[in-house]
Amino acid sequence: MVAQRWPELAGQGDIHRVQRVVHSVLGKGVVRAVYVQHPPVLQVELTWAGQAFTPQQQGRLARRLGRLVGRGSFGFAQIHLRVAQETAQVLWQTEIVVPQRRFAWALPLGLVLAVSGLGWGWHRFHHAHAQQSPESEAVAPVEPQPVVPPVPWEWGVRRVMDRQFLPETLGRKGVRLPAGTAVYAVRIEPGVGGRPAYRFYEAGLGAFSQRFWPASTVKILPAVAALEWAYTQGFTSQATVELPRMRDRLERIIDRSIRESSNLDYDLTVQLVGLDWLNQKFLTPERGFPTTQVQRGYSGAVNIYASPGLTLREGNRQKYIPPRRSQGGERCPAQGNCANLFEMTEAVRRVVLHGELEPQEQFRISPEDVARLTESLCRAEPSFLAPGARAALGRTPRICHKPGWVLSRDCVDSGVVLAGTERYLLAVAMPAYRAGDNCQGLSQVAQQVLTALRTVPPGGMTHQPNRGLPLQAQLLSRNGVYEVVVRVTGADRVVVWLDQESLGEQTGAGPEYRWLTRITKGGERLLRVQVWQGDQVVAYQSQKVTLPEPATACTTPPNPVNGRVIYRGPTHTPRVALSFDDGPDAKQTRRILDILHQEGVPATFFVQGRMVRRSPQLLWRMRAEGHEVANHTTNHPTLTALSEARVYQELHTTQDLVCATAGLRPQYFRPPYGSFDRSTIRLAAELGLAVVIWDVDTRDWQHRNPQRIIQTVRDQARAGSIILMHDIYGSTADALAGVIGTLRAKGLELVTVAQLLATPEPPPKPPKP
Repeated sequence: MVAQRWPELAGQGDIHRVQRVVHSVLGKGVVRAVYVQHPPVLQVELTWAGQAFTPQQQGRLARRLGRLVGRGSFGFAQIHLRVAQETAQVLWQTEIVVPQRRFAWALPLGLVLAVSGLGWGWHRFHHAHAQQSPESEAVAPVEPQPVVPPVPWEWGVRRVMDRQFLPETLGRKGVRLPAGTAVYAVRIEPGVGGRPAYRFYEAGLGAFSQRFWPASTVKILPAVAALEWAYTQGFTSQATVELPRMRDRLERIIDRSIRESSNLDYDLTVQLVGLDWLNQKFLTPERGFPTTQVQRGYSGAVNIYASPGLTLREGNRQKYIPPRRSQGGERCPAQGNCANLFEMTEAVRRVVLHGELEPQEQFRISPEDVARLTESLCRAEPSFLAPGARAALGRTPRICHKPGWVLSRDCVDSGVVLAGTERYLLAVAMPAYRAGDNCQGLSQVAQQVLTALRTVPPGGMTHQPNRGLPLQAQLLSRNGVYEVVVRVTGADRVVVWLDQESLGEQTGAGPEYRWLTRITKGGERLLRVQVWQGDQVVAYQSQKVTLPEPATACTTPPNPVNGRVIYRGPTHTPRVALSFDDGPDAKQTRRILDILHQEGVPATFFVQGRMVRRSPQLLWRMRAEGHEVANHTTNHPTLTALSEARVYQELHTTQDLVCATAGLRPQYFRPPYGSFDRSTIRLAAELGLAVVIWDVDTRDWQHRNPQRIIQTVRDQARAGSIILMHDIYGSTADALAGVIGTLRAKGLELVTVAQLLATPEPPPKPPKP
């Protein structure tokens, strides 16, 4: 059966035609089909239950859909198709666009030839071609997109976890968490395709700490495992479990374990599935539980290491399970149970939000059992979080959770908080300092945390499993700077984050969007892309990228150089250097870089430290595009009017800024206004800097006239020239293309200052005979 979700105002006739093609090609192998309209794109997501998705099926489906898209009556210009298994592993994805019509001219030419009496043979050929089957009809070339492997959920959450917002917000209110308290909180928001998306926060010991006793909170995990285990045996929670001295329905055992926190029923759920099956098949990293392990029973009446023979009965079905013996494990101290707030809350989230989740997130239990378990969680007592949640949200929320406590040791509660359109995940563990305090501290923490989450500022990126329009994202290394390239069709805004660092957004119709960034930390990172159409998020993709540790050469002390003052380069080779002072300017430097990129010309930029602070990304671009970055002081003073200490500070500060921003240490320095003395040369040499002046001054700062800039270059530039301009004036940007053309017309090659000075000396002339 095909399950469909029709978008509002969708062209149902067009989607019906796509559906018929899918059915005719793939038959009953499709268990779910989702059609989402993003005009002019129709997104089709198929869930495939077959053993394999063959190239023959791929080709046939592409050809049939290509024929459909090529019809003038079809309402979409493209179909984005993705086929995935029920585990969410992507098998194939492609784009199908309107094909170019190879015989668009055939009919009118055929008529002309037929009328002239010369075209009967051509008419028969065209008619025969028109009668060919859809399998042989040409479509536009289809380029398969690389499959992005899904990021392990727990690993991805660690990368995007906000560890600052809650401590800072609570601190501003004078709230201090008691020592030993761990807090994990999540704000749930609408995501792509109607799925939930999340913002993750932690405070105190955090979401992944194991420095507490999980107590009864851990009972949710064997309860879910029991339902999954029964499902693998062909039964549901309505099955009757017959043990040697006990007979009861599985639903009741689980309900008492969750709602009443019954220790005996908890032990029975562990014994039912078998301790080894629970720890080795269910509580695994692949299932999203890399930390949790159960090793201890709570009632003392049941040996959870020995599962006796039992019988399952439901309707006219029954099955005998022979006795099993479990080895247990040694991962938890003192043969106890170990878990963290994240994993226990994950179990509740994946039950309560089951119907909204991607297939790979769902537990393998029936919808009816999901509903029954959700009801048990929502009725679990006591609710330590309820009073504080009610005070923070201004209404009585529904809390589906699993609490746990050990007097004089720890109080724990974790679950989903539902209050109208507001939804949160919340888990708190804190020491119970005295018996009888009823874990009231959890309520106070819940109030403060939920109050803070309601004030989260806009602008951050949510996290969810990959979904939406097909897209490609790459992180490329270019001259020590990294460039993110995203390709997606049908977007008008794309936002990119690396872990918790925003790289900014790009707007426009695309389909290609680019960002430059400086990587300050290597290792495994999470690259996240969010795609927008208007005010709606239509795609989200996260992928793991591995980066080398960045080079640290620029942080080492520089080697002093011999004090030199350079006015021009060697004259025996037809080369000149363009140099720009006073930037980087957010507007004009960007224009100049665009023109240099279009012309394929490198240049040298003498930057001010104060301007680097304002536009660091422009230094990344300079380096990525092969330009040279040099030092022009921090604040552009007249150096001859300053003390040596101030001069040194002006140079050294900019050296450090450029190093920290672009990962390189400049080797050239230009004094503001060309004003310097012997101490300036000496101090620059101590920092490894040679002084570079110029021999062609365009005086663009004075007259702001593009034609005069070009004329000055035409009149004065010659082999070896260093040309002075400023990248803070629009007139300079206006003149740049003309300057480049003028220099090329004179037969001069444009290079950086370093390249100009590195020009090899000509070979010596042979002696005269």
